[in-house]
Amino acid sequence: MLPPLTGVAPVLAPAAAPGLVLLQVLATGLHVSRGELKETGLNAALIVPAAVAAWLATAW
Repeated sequence: MLPPLTGVAPVLAPAAAPGLVLLQVLATGLHVSRGELKETGLNAALIVPAAVAAWLATAW
């Protein structure tokens, strides 16, 4: 979320944020497939700010 707000490497934010969302969604799927439902909380907590950052990166 900081690159668009601070102006430091703002071109990386539109690529990094959706990449982190994808990584966390795939990690959640892996945990679910292994039956590790307790470990998906952190993934869900990371998906939300990454999705917000992706939205902000494309909206500005």
